[in-house]
Amino acid sequence: MSAFSMYLCIAICLHQPQKLAAELDGRWHKPLESMYVAGARSWLVGPLSLLSEASLPCINGGDECLRWLNGKPKGSVVYVSFGTQTHVEREQLEEVAHGLEMAGWDYLWVVRDVSFRPPEAAGKKGKIIAWASQSAVLQHEAVGGFVSHCGWNSALESIAAGKPMLAWPMIAEQRLNAKFLVEELRVGMRIGNAAGDQNGVVSREVVEKGVREMMADGEMRNKAEMFGRMARNAVRDGGSSRQTLTELIEELRGVQARKDIGAGNGPGEMKQEKVLVQMGWQDGVKIA
Repeated sequence: MSAFSMYLCIAICLHQPQKLAAELDGRWHKPLESMYVAGARSWLVGPLSLLSEASLPCINGGDECLRWLNGKPKGSVVYVSFGTQTHVEREQLEEVAHGLEMAGWDYLWVVRDVSFRPPEAAGKKGKIIAWASQSAVLQHEAVGGFVSHCGWNSALESIAAGKPMLAWPMIAEQRLNAKFLVEELRVGMRIGNAAGDQNGVVSREVVEKGVREMMADGEMRNKAEMFGRMARNAVRDGGSSRQTLTELIEELRGVQARKDIGAGNGPGEMKQEKVLVQMGWQDGVKIA
């Protein structure tokens, strides 16, 4: 197995429910388990972003962010975020602002630099905020696409929400993530000339072209929506994620029971432990 395939194997299996991982590509689940010893297995639970409160407001400005989205037509907003670890130079921010405006779509853009103000000619169709509840934003029906740095959490939240991506990787493992999203899942497309010009700046024309193509690509959108449905089904009652979590709990209970027997606990002690578990206590901790 190549290093890239191994990376995909681990990424998929650590973050996707079993059924989803198997349907994405059967190569990922079993190879990961083959590296384990003594019959250990992967417990594939999630996507966890779908288990959080989808109605969480954007932190900056409370419900204002979601109210703004509520006023937009379905699939008409481009969401833009480059994550919390990436530093984007002011010149690049200005090119992004112009490119988004030229593309013609409304946009919601998370910019960490709170002092940044887009050029007047480039700030008419968008809303710029310092931070957002990304999962809630991506799950909003007004959002039609995501311009992303391809951090893995962002990628997973976008897949779970069924939204296509314009991949703009910048640091660390983001290029591998982008390769996976574009070439394996086919839920994203790369922005042209991501390395930029001789000064490392991606032009507004390239940004405009990328956004237009992402929003117009019906096949990519259908693929993203398909994976989004699979992810939502996985975390519902009876879904593969719920089933796997139940299996994990039963496995842990079995381990504890075998531990008690091995320690020589008598019937009285084991009966007491069983009663405590039934009452919602385990290892001295009240289980919610």
